[in-house]
Amino acid sequence: MNANDGDELIRCLVIAGWDPTAGAGALADCEALGWLGARPLVALTTVTAQNRRRVLHPQPVAARRLERQLEAISESGRIDAVKIGLLGTAANCRVVERWLEAGVAGRVPVVLDPVVRASSGGMLAEPTLVGQLRRLLRLVDVVCPNAYEAGLLAGMGSVPMGMQRRISAARKLALQGPAVVVTGGDTRRIARDILVRGDDVLELRATRIPKQAPGTGCRFTAALACLLAGGRDLIPAVRRAAKLVRRYIHSYAG
Repeated sequence: MNANDGDELIRCLVIAGWDPTAGAGALADCEALGWLGARPLVALTTVTAQNRRRVLHPQPVAARRLERQLEAISESGRIDAVKIGLLGTAANCRVVERWLEAGVAGRVPVVLDPVVRASSGGMLAEPTLVGQLRRLLRLVDVVCPNAYEAGLLAGMGSVPMGMQRRISAARKLALQGPAVVVTGGDTRRIARDILVRGDDVLELRATRIPKQAPGTGCRFTAALACLLAGGRDLIPAVRRAAKLVRRYIHSYAG
């Protein structure tokens, strides 16, 4: 199905890393966009050697090469939405910041997935990236960190956070402008995500699926960007993207 009601496919730009197993990164984003009948455009930031068990080696793309990719894509036609995933380096983050400032921010939905490490726990980004990611918050519409990333971005550390600390972190990030969706607040039976927009806080609950699958954050944020571009309001878009990811988890064969 298409994410919009018109005849033209939504063109969603994915700025993300390369996972050769397609568990996460740009290939996972493209899969999610395919669920919605959208056309992906891709700018690669990092080429990783990784699988579900470990990260062998992350190799960031030079900032100049990322800049040229964005230039080429911008010249190729319209962009209806942007999903930003792994950037890898502070230099790459600055390239994206300048590109957004040049006329993209505020014109199309921009969703940030502030990836710093893989699901396996291996680090994918240099330590200085976190500070630079904070500068992107004013330029995006939605930021979707997991609990670990929310703590880092909010300056609250990387220690495990209970629900109230997650809400505090989300509120702090929302002060920079974007809506915030913090994922990964799971208990044994319930998956609890938090959505903060302005002064409003919404807890999104679903029955926890007793199964693991890689790249859920990648797929969720790509689908969310596409749905927002198709005209859905934020809360229905978040719920729909989450439903699609749950379907993916159920079907994941490992």
